[in-house]
Amino acid sequence: MASITEILTLLVIIIGILILPKMFRKEEKGTSHKRLLTKAISVPARLGIIISILLPLISALVLQPWKQNLILFILAGIVPLIIGWGLYWMFAGLKNKKRAGSKKSL
Repeated sequence: MASITEILTLLVIIIGILILPKMFRKEEKGTSHKRLLTKAISVPARLGIIISILLPLISALVLQPWKQNLILFILAGIVPLIIGWGLYWMFAGLKNKKRAGSKKSL
């Protein structure tokens, strides 16, 4: 079984792969990439991202799924994230559908 250091190392590598290219990308003249990014991600989505990182980490530290309690870790650390992001995705789709419907009627 993987230890917590191996899991955290993989997490750091994955985050590095996703974030580092954006940090070193040259910005186009006239547009600010940072402003576009902050407007694209809402506050609830940012909170969800932070919870998505912290919940599995805290659950892993408490339950130690590499020793035992793998099922409990999946139920307490992974399933709530899947349900939460699924609900967020569903409500965001309904919100966009309502906006599209109101724009058509104008």
